[in-house]
Amino acid sequence: ADYNQQIPHDSLGGLTPAEFRDQHQPQTSSFSWH
Repeated sequence: ADYNQQIPHDSLGGLTPAEFRDQHQPQTSSFSWH
């Protein structure tokens, strides 16, 4: 269900699953194109 990606979860510190995933990516992936 796509709506789960938009709803903050207390277990994730109030982040949505998408935000949680983005913040926990390896740092190298964030800069691999720069």
